[in-house]
Amino acid sequence: MAILTAVGWGVIAEVVARASVQRRRAVATLVTAGLVLPGVVLFAGWMLRTRSSLPGIQAEVASIIPPGAAVEGIYAPLFALRAPAITLVSRPWAGINNGDLYSVRDVRWYIGATGTRPGWAASHPNAWAARQERLCAPWGSTSVCTWQVP
Repeated sequence: MAILTAVGWGVIAEVVARASVQRRRAVATLVTAGLVLPGVVLFAGWMLRTRSSLPGIQAEVASIIPPGAAVEGIYAPLFALRAPAITLVSRPWAGINNGDLYSVRDVRWYIGATGTRPGWAASHPNAWAARQERLCAPWGSTSVCTWQVP
């Protein structure tokens, strides 16, 4: 993609160098629209489909997680941003914090998409089975939940 972009940009630069001021402006406008518009459309579509408000979700999560608690999950940094907690990003499939955070870091809160679970859940099946769903919120095309683990 980088090579094709460079070749395309080289062709556009040649045309623009020989063009009038009006044509340069037109090309600049088209290039800018071509680069910006797809992202704006995707972002606008996502925002229209998301029925929730991030600040509201963050406030709710902060109201249920006690100060100093350890929170883990792919959505933990985003959803627990306002919580006075220790937030741990985990992506076990990528080797990021894939250890036993339940025992080692005393994680008792997990924030993730419905149907997901932390990497340590297999090592502590009774604790994971006893989890309590404290909050779920729609997020994009999924639902993200906050679970408390004993």
